[in-house]
Amino acid sequence: MLEWRLDRALSTATRGSRSGTGRVILVCDEGYQSSLAAATLTRFGVQATDVVGGFQAWVAAGLDVHR
Repeated sequence: MLEWRLDRALSTATRGSRSGTGRVILVCDEGYQSSLAAATLTRFGVQATDVVGGFQAWVAAGLDVHR
């Protein structure tokens, strides 16, 4: 689904991703899947990155989490 929503070449892309002016920051639990997804999106021409270590690293660093 991620590729369908963010590949600007596809009609299924969300309106915001079609402009190509924003950056996508991906977060998964430990940072592995988000790294792969960011690499895929970069190949599509999307400015994408991820949080190294994922959500677990975010929490371990004491950063804010709102439920």
